[in-house]
Amino acid sequence: DPRGPLDLLIGETTEEAQPTTSEHRQIQEYKKNLINNLRWLYNIVKEHSEIEKLKQKENYDQHTTQRQCNEGDLVWVARPAAYIGENSMGGKLQPHYYGPCRLIKQLSPNTFTVCRLSDNVNVGATNTDRIKPYIELNR
Repeated sequence: DPRGPLDLLIGETTEEAQPTTSEHRQIQEYKKNLINNLRWLYNIVKEHSEIEKLKQKENYDQHTTQRQCNEGDLVWVARPAAYIGENSMGGKLQPHYYGPCRLIKQLSPNTFTVCRLSDNVNVGATNTDRIKPYIELNR
């Protein structure tokens, strides 16, 4: 007797002869219908997940801007707020960006290695979503 859905898909593991009673035929018919229903439901779920994935991507892309950065540019880098549980450790008066920083090397179309100019520390790989251009004011 099958114990779970996987046993239905794999099939019987015993090699003994199967009885041909009407009860056994009903069980076999039930198993066949159950397998078909599971496959049909799997395809529906797969379809819906693809549709949902496309909706989420479209929603994300609506709220992003394509930033053009080059090696050597001066930028501000976003400082993510640290959380302990639901409590933010960064106060609302703390700076949200640090910099100026210089883009050292482009690792991928959206990722750069960043170096902070104040102490010449390599900040590491940073996505362009966390970067905004640094504009120096001449006073």
